Amino acid sequence: MPVIEYFAYTGPNRRKDIRVVEITLKFLPADVTGFPQHVSEIRDLLVSGGVITKDEAFPAQDLPDERMAWYSSLLAQTALLFQRKTDHRVSYFSVDCFAAKNQCRALLEHEHCDIGMTAVKLAVELLTGERRLLAEPFQMFTRFARDRLLPPETEAIIKAANHRDIPAIQLERMPFKRGEFDSLTGGNRIQPNGLLMLGHGEHQQVLDGTYCINTSQDFAELFKHDGQATETTDDPPGKLESAANKLLDQLFPSGTSVRMPIIAITGTNGKTTTTRMTSHIMSAAGRKPGMVCTDGVFLNGVQLAEGDKCTRLGHMKVLTSKEVDFAVLETHHGGILTGGFAFHHCDIAVCLNVTEDHLGEAGIETVEQMAEVKRALPERASQAVVLNADDKHCIAMFENMTAEKKCLVSMKSSRDQLLAKHGDAMACCCVLEEIENRRWLVIYDGELRLPLMTADSIPATYGGQAGFMIQWGQTADRAAVIGQGFVIGRPGILRMGLMVGVEPGYG
Repeated sequence: MPVIEYFAYTGPNRRKDIRVVEITLKFLPADVTGFPQHVSEIRDLLVSGGVITKDEAFPAQDLPDERMAWYSSLLAQTALLFQRKTDHRVSYFSVDCFAAKNQCRALLEHEHCDIGMTAVKLAVELLTGERRLLAEPFQMFTRFARDRLLPPETEAIIKAANHRDIPAIQLERMPFKRGEFDSLTGGNRIQPNGLLMLGHGEHQQVLDGTYCINTSQDFAELFKHDGQATETTDDPPGKLESAANKLLDQLFPSGTSVRMPIIAITGTNGKTTTTRMTSHIMSAAGRKPGMVCTDGVFLNGVQLAEGDKCTRLGHMKVLTSKEVDFAVLETHHGGILTGGFAFHHCDIAVCLNVTEDHLGEAGIETVEQMAEVKRALPERASQAVVLNADDKHCIAMFENMTAEKKCLVSMKSSRDQLLAKHGDAMACCCVLEEIENRRWLVIYDGELRLPLMTADSIPATYGGQAGFMIQWGQTADRAAVIGQGFVIGRPGILRMGLMVGVEPGYG
């Protein structure tokens, strides 16, 4: 039998914008004799276990002819069936096979992490022959899954919020725990599984089902009148969706801010330094930054938690805080690989470099594989992406970025050289230039040329001798200038931000 490994993403991730279980199947040549030879073998077990009736079609989609893909698709569709039979509204699955490696990867949508993982476990046991009697375990699974079912009103609100780009954070879903927000509700729930935070930071509105905790408004009547029928694909936009949109109109009138600006930083080396520098600049410019790095979580300069928190849960600590108005989030490959992202998109993404450090961890064996993981962050940038033009793996990401601005940072190339290579696709850059026999950090943004400061005047560069600190300082000021341009429009103040308090060894 193939070796089957699986884990669940609990948010938007490098594979999909929806939550999925990722299943890796590793085959040996002898495994072909261990496959179920016919779908009827699995179908009969599903019928005898009470999962489907004799007249019900299974699988829902035709299986591929190639045997590895056939087996992987059968596994994914079986796990999807288990979830759907317990009323979890999921539909997506995909299978990709890599013949040279004798491997397949299946992605399977889940609405609740534990339900998705348990469904895969049952499907694996069924297909490998480990489990032949399904009735009792499926009944237990059904009770377990329905106890965690998302209320239809809450699902409609989430869909409507996503359509409007309003962050919707489910506070009773991984990575959170049910009791973690008892301070909001007094420990009681009006609607089980319906605790939902809409918006970031000070913009947030918290719903318990259809009751808004922040405003003491209950929108139940709205759903009672407009939501008698659940939304279907035959009835767009659907009555539940209509009620959800009216609720959002009242909570977030036109022009209301809903999101916290986000700068997210990845790379192999220099992430923490750049994150700290960027956060310091934003603070000096009058913002109240929330920062996550390998040293912990910091809310407007106050440490909330210690240690490496560069994961979805650590980022959520900032995005759900009312004490900050700007997020600066270090994002390492481990967090991207195992949990996904805390946001569907960030405003600005930075990729510093990709090197051989950390290879051999979590199945990442080559620098190219590591670059693919890290690329998932700048792909989520909406306003601007900042890339290291001197790193071949970073610059390889350049052409595929979809952010409004593409910005390059270089210690080796001039602006003209970068333009010659990348043409009009490069919106701005930050380079080192000799001005009166001193090296200056110079920003080019369209027609703007801004000599920002000399490299040796940044304390962290040890008088300009620590070249890597110059590089990370360039990246920090470029990201921060762009960030300030979006929210304040005062890039000049950032020179002061770079010079005050950034001591050697900072970060």
